[in-house]
Amino acid sequence: MNNLNKLLSISLFPLFLTSSLFAADIKQMATSKVATEKAKVANKVTSFIKDTIQDNFQNTEVSITGMEDAKPQWEILTVQPIRDVGDDVTFFQGSLLRWDGDRDTINLGLGQRKFLLDKNILIGANAFYDHEFDVDHSRLGFGAEMITSVGEARANRYYANSNSRKNTNRAGLAEIAMDGFDYEAGTHIPYIPAWKVYAKYFSWDIPSTSADQEGYTYSTEFQTSYGITFVAGLTKYDNSKDDEPFVKIVFNPSNIKKDQKVFQDLAYELASVEDKKLTKVRRENRILTNRFRITMTSTNTGDLT
Repeated sequence: MNNLNKLLSISLFPLFLTSSLFAADIKQMATSKVATEKAKVANKVTSFIKDTIQDNFQNTEVSITGMEDAKPQWEILTVQPIRDVGDDVTFFQGSLLRWDGDRDTINLGLGQRKFLLDKNILIGANAFYDHEFDVDHSRLGFGAEMITSVGEARANRYYANSNSRKNTNRAGLAEIAMDGFDYEAGTHIPYIPAWKVYAKYFSWDIPSTSADQEGYTYSTEFQTSYGITFVAGLTKYDNSKDDEPFVKIVFNPSNIKKDQKVFQDLAYELASVEDKKLTKVRRENRILTNRFRITMTSTNTGDLT
């Protein structure tokens, strides 16, 4: 009997070995098939994003901003070329913004940009019309900018052209849009062009007073290769108004870049900015106002909104 068992074991060993190898091959084939299917799904998603989103929503972004003790701010913004010839580009920028919970604002602008020094420098000027629907405020804005791969600089001037308005959403209050201006400069972190920092000074004229609402906004942002940009910052006021920290998430399918490099060889390098010709104009899209109470002798509260 022992001899028979040994004989059977010896006879069946090749079968067991073959079965094990076959099972391993089946497992490997299944794993390879799963990987292939995953790759197909990834390619389909990538193709969908490119064909449906990137191609149809070029230079269009959606963003949400969160601030302490304030309702989220939503915005959709697009920049589209009107004329693009040689070193000159004329473009349209439009945005729709909801902020402070119930304030809807539209911004319509035209801009002109020009490349200098083999497209290593981009300069531009722009003009905007801003309108807030709920309280019927309106404003004109004008700006100038310079963009390079090393740093950016811009200035904006705002002219309110609406009189005081009663705010139907806030009983007993009226408000008036304010004139103002801002200056901003920005650069990227050494060796990391996708990580930028900005500093902005602003000043808003409070009507019927000699005081201005002044302050600074400091922000940093990191643009990922997936078209998502993360922003964080702090607005500091020169008067008793509390500082306002904020965070923001922006999605722009035009910024999806598989080959984006996180690091570069040099800390700062002057290079072509041709891909920035339709970057958005950075400005204050909200129509900021000064509120005052409605009384027989109206008293200015000096509240900035």
